[in-house]
Amino acid sequence: LLCSTLCSGILVNWTSILGQSNSYDSYSGTSSSQFSFPINIGKDPFTLRYYVTDYLNYRVLRFNQTQFYTFDGEAELQIGDGTAGCSSTSLLYPITAAVTSSGNRLYVAEISNNRVFFYDNPNSLTNIPIPTGVIGQTDYINCGSNAILTTPYGMALDPNQALWIGSWNGYYISRFPAGFMTEDLRLSLSSYSTINIASIYIDVQGRLYVACGNTVLVYDNAKDMSTDTGPTRIISPVEHQNRLLGLNVDEYTNRLYLTDDTYNAAMMYEGASFLNGAVSADLIYGPAGISSPPISETSLSSPGLPFIDVTPAGVVTLCITDGTGNRVVFY
Repeated sequence: LLCSTLCSGILVNWTSILGQSNSYDSYSGTSSSQFSFPINIGKDPFTLRYYVTDYLNYRVLRFNQTQFYTFDGEAELQIGDGTAGCSSTSLLYPITAAVTSSGNRLYVAEISNNRVFFYDNPNSLTNIPIPTGVIGQTDYINCGSNAILTTPYGMALDPNQALWIGSWNGYYISRFPAGFMTEDLRLSLSSYSTINIASIYIDVQGRLYVACGNTVLVYDNAKDMSTDTGPTRIISPVEHQNRLLGLNVDEYTNRLYLTDDTYNAAMMYEGASFLNGAVSADLIYGPAGISSPPISETSLSSPGLPFIDVTPAGVVTLCITDGTGNRVVFY
């Protein structure tokens, strides 16, 4: 077993799971209640529907709120035909999903097709829908690398409903104004990291948080930026071991959540809006630092992007996609 300073992780039991019927199974599958390496969760705030990117099944599954919080919950809709291709219905490694605050548009990023599909009026979609349009390509059958969009990964919508997209190995973030398919701002991050640009998050104040290699870059005035003036803060988690993959902010409690998929850990930091420099986690989830931990009610195995939600009972809940566990866990 490979262990590091992250072995101080707290064995916190999850309160529920989606994708498995018990705590020790990690079966993958293609049914409407199974995953194969889920990565991200996007939520429609109006219809309370959840979009889970099912990475190795080449699809996105949509759940209503009741089924999302049910063991073996059943998806009500599939986006993507489940094939690894380049067409209007295929999704080649869908990474992230995001829904506008009005619920009128769903975005899905495909890292290997170098594009983002968007679907208008997502609540009215039928199974395996044709997208309304595409960002990053000129049509649905060209998917090569290009100057517009390369390996899109993290996505976030700011208070103006502009779409921000991070390039995994292009080391930049592009901003697309609401309703537009051409960028009006590009932030270059190559001087801060040449590892990967992963998850991004924008809070209601318009602060942009970027998981960038082994640091978190914060642009406190992102929503009003017209030029790339660089980050206003750089957060350096001392527990970090290899690669920060997931990032989210609990705006109810002002907590920053990070995931490190190679060390199977999730970290929580108090005071997200003012963190700067070297910081230590206030809580670490999972038997961190253990390579290939056994699947259990306390483990995380290749955790994806964390997501903060409020359950039907009004409880603020941390949701983490657990990649090789083929499940979503709730705390």
